[in-house]
Amino acid sequence: MIGKWIGGCHAMLYKMSRLARLDVKCVDLCDANHHTFFAEHHNPNYELIAVAEGTVHLEVEGERLKLSAGESLLLRPWESHGGWKPGERQGRFFWAQFSCDPDIDEFLLHQASELNIIHASQLELRTIESRSDDPLVIPRLFRPKQYYKLLGLFEELMETCKKPKGNFRFRATILLAEMLRLISDDWLEHTKLDTAAPTSYMTYRRMLSYLNQFYTEDIPKQNLERFMNRKYEYLCHVFKKYANTNIQQYVHQLRTQRAKYLLRHTGKSVKTIAQEVGYPDPFHFSRIFKKIEGVAPQHYRNNGDHSRQYAPGSS
Repeated sequence: MIGKWIGGCHAMLYKMSRLARLDVKCVDLCDANHHTFFAEHHNPNYELIAVAEGTVHLEVEGERLKLSAGESLLLRPWESHGGWKPGERQGRFFWAQFSCDPDIDEFLLHQASELNIIHASQLELRTIESRSDDPLVIPRLFRPKQYYKLLGLFEELMETCKKPKGNFRFRATILLAEMLRLISDDWLEHTKLDTAAPTSYMTYRRMLSYLNQFYTEDIPKQNLERFMNRKYEYLCHVFKKYANTNIQQYVHQLRTQRAKYLLRHTGKSVKTIAQEVGYPDPFHFSRIFKKIEGVAPQHYRNNGDHSRQYAPGSS
């Protein structure tokens, strides 16, 4: 099925960061029979088009497209476009211009492995600060199975922008994001790339939630086995697979993360902080902290860039 997408404008795919900042500039419903439709247009923003009814003949950068009701088309900034076949009855289409930061890039089919859930799993770790993320893949030209929902969202977006009040810009952003998600999800299902997460991944998510909640406590392997209803060896294997670290190391990182906050924002002693994050022995805590951060806890407190300073012993 993927082979159908190879070659030409129809094959083009884009990827957008799920963390992208979207901003709707303008939206409208265009009658393709109007003479202005056949002029050449160049817009500085991205433009999402969805045919509401009939057939629309649109020429994009010299390529002539015949768009049917329900089809969507994503144009990049400054792409030349306009109508063709002025003598033939045409339909109507919604359009929305928007900005996106970072930019929407081209996505190649050989990059499909990037969509594997495993590649995004480390972002769920509380200790990860990276802003890299799994992409949202959007086909340039596509007819979503749920096109009626797409058109309904376009109508709601038009109503929101025509009668602005309150947080209408925020609402417009949410509606646009939902439209792009709908198109992307339908494409994933259509190409058979939308596979359900394996059972092991759900086990990993549940284990992660447990560790994030009880990391300051002693977690014997028997307790984890009882909570997860799985053997400890299996749990270790699953955690390593998705987190690329082991359970014990992740607990140390969580404790160190909490300790860093306490060192920066309180005047509690290193001994008190050690006990609070789960280390009865402050010397053991200092060794773990230095191994992860490269400096001893007190050195971190004395030389860190802190927004607030506390006198020793204050709280």
